Amino acid sequence: MPLVVVPSEGEFTQYLKDEDIPYIIMPIYYCLYVNNSSRIKNLYYRLKGCIGEFLNVIISCYYCFSVLKKEKIDIVHSNSSATNIGAYIALFLHVKHVWHVREFLRLHYNLCFPWSIYLQRAIMRNMADVIIPISKSVKQYLSKFIDESRLTLIYNGVEYKPMKHTTIKTPINIVMVGLIHPSKRQFVVVQALKKLINRGYSCIHLYIVGNIDPIYEAYYEMMNKYIKDEGLESYVSFTGYIKNVTEILSQMHIGILASENEAFGRVTVEYMLSGLIPIVANSGGSVEIVTNGVDGYIFNDEESLVNILETIVTNEANREEVSMNAYKTAIKRFSGEENALNIYNCYKKVLQS
Repeated sequence: MPLVVVPSEGEFTQYLKDEDIPYIIMPIYYCLYVNNSSRIKNLYYRLKGCIGEFLNVIISCYYCFSVLKKEKIDIVHSNSSATNIGAYIALFLHVKHVWHVREFLRLHYNLCFPWSIYLQRAIMRNMADVIIPISKSVKQYLSKFIDESRLTLIYNGVEYKPMKHTTIKTPINIVMVGLIHPSKRQFVVVQALKKLINRGYSCIHLYIVGNIDPIYEAYYEMMNKYIKDEGLESYVSFTGYIKNVTEILSQMHIGILASENEAFGRVTVEYMLSGLIPIVANSGGSVEIVTNGVDGYIFNDEESLVNILETIVTNEANREEVSMNAYKTAIKRFSGEENALNIYNCYKKVLQS
């Protein structure tokens, strides 16, 4: 029986209760910071983060000897590379440690550890028995400082139950799901939409689903100003955060993930399972999900995105074929069952080593 360690009560702990999965609340200090141009701010966040990490070590030690030691744990599985808590727990309990790396923290989000990147790499190199990258792209990055024999590639599994897809052909609805953040490149898609409209295709609409990152509110304001200046208000809608996206995806035709350095692209798989045609940037793990022209499209720049959108809009028969291929690919390659089996086999291999 697994035991889940979480920093606080919330939606996830309610799910654990509903599924009768035991868990404990353990305070965890978030230590990452966004690198910016102010050296004084960076120094402040680095000092604050180092103090927080010291507290994380103390808290881990306390919980290991007061709570976790009696649980007879065999493996600690860290579910993110954004915290070292799992590494400390495994160290204090003298058990195996499996570390999941699901993100490009610096490349994608500009997030930094307060200590040296070389120290963080040494922690990962020396405090994990197996590291699980979620894409070939992540594995390639990790192999620069970790021996490949300790890297086990396992693609994410996506548990997702889509609603019946719309049969309405027009307008062509395009969706982007994700935090409104420069790394997600919503602005690139808005500009591409403008060019497509200029080519005479006006029966289209873009829905941008997600919260605005408060640190990058200026990015949203810049994009909104462009939309107003170019007269795109009737073509672009910001929905804000939507807890359950299945309903809105059921009304869409095209799903775009424009991020650079996306570690995997879970939302792309959700697009595919919902019957949408996925379009992804030629970067990161996204290109491992889609085969260009078969079950989706891959774009290099704004102009190539416009050309792809024009191809989709003008060819209804091809839309149906690519959409069906995308659904079949997602079901075959990214099921939750396949993911769970691969992780289970990883556990067995670790315990036997």
